Amino acid sequence: MSTETVVPRPTDLAFGLLQSIAENLESLLVQVEHETVSKALRELLTDTLLQSDELGTALDELQYPGVEHRSKVRIRAMGKAELTAAAGDASLQGRCLDISLGGACLILDRPLEVGSRWHLNVRPLGASSPLCITGSVTWCHPQPNSPTYKVGFQFLGDEE
Repeated sequence: MSTETVVPRPTDLAFGLLQSIAENLESLLVQVEHETVSKALRELLTDTLLQSDELGTALDELQYPGVEHRSKVRIRAMGKAELTAAAGDASLQGRCLDISLGGACLILDRPLEVGSRWHLNVRPLGASSPLCITGSVTWCHPQPNSPTYKVGFQFLGDEE
């Protein structure tokens, strides 16, 4: 596991707040029975998620021009994540920050060992069902001024 401390980007802090707003909107959706209000809340949730993705992409490019070297397009996919160790001996919950066809970035309450395999169930806000896939930890960084860790996963194919 990497022990280097990573300075949080302002966008990470902003997206934590946006995720909280989006989670509250989604929670309200379940409670509202009035069709017009429910539709308005769903539209607001969708707009919040889309605008946070666009904002994040723009801010990342402004803060770190030319640094992004991903082979797959990343989207901000705020939502809940449940992890189970591939060996079946541990489980934990966290939050998803972003996801691509190749992997995901999660916020967790404990560090994970680089190379360890986990079964991930990630349900982005607004999605009706979770994405269930196996991933391998590629990096893990403690978050300054927080008891959490930012963890990168690479998705493993069926042949793994």
